[in-house]
Amino acid sequence: MILVYAAIRHFGTAAQGGFAIGARIMQSLILPAVAVGMANAPIAGQNYSSNKFLRVRKGFWAACMLGSIVMLLLTAVCQFKPEAIVRLFSRQDDVVAVGAGYLRVISFTFLATGLIFASSSVFQGLGNTGPPFLSSVIRLFAFAVPVLLLLHLPGLTLRHVWLLSAASIWVQAFANLWFLRKEFRNKLGGFHEDMTHEEALR
Repeated sequence: MILVYAAIRHFGTAAQGGFAIGARIMQSLILPAVAVGMANAPIAGQNYSSNKFLRVRKGFWAACMLGSIVMLLLTAVCQFKPEAIVRLFSRQDDVVAVGAGYLRVISFTFLATGLIFASSSVFQGLGNTGPPFLSSVIRLFAFAVPVLLLLHLPGLTLRHVWLLSAASIWVQAFANLWFLRKEFRNKLGGFHEDMTHEEALR
């Protein structure tokens, strides 16, 4: 947030106000993804401690599917009616234009956000929160480095800042999924091993 405000301070108060409103709306809209992730964490932990590894995997994919469906619907809303949402909080046309532009770009990351929370919940259930923290650091640098490099260029626009922010979120999502794939291999073993274990329990 500090980096974004630093990058857009030269665009005036309308840009800052539009971003502030858009960011708060975005934080509200991703709550379903947060809820799904929080709900899946104890499920993953319980099944992992019970050595039901296949259920950990199934829980993750179920969380991804449920979160993705909801987040894609919210993405569609932000693509077609962002101005109506922003106008609930401001009537200034320039503020509405900035907020709506932000929502149009950042809503393309809603799917990535759902994947981030779904994978982070599994890490929490497995008792290893280091990889999600590392992916957050990667995201920070993926956004900070290009923004700081482009900050003083005359061609920098608000859309460039929003696109860089959106790209960094997708970087975090892919990093989380890559870390989770390694975690599954290290702690849960192969899929066929899971199936054999589940059948043995039955």
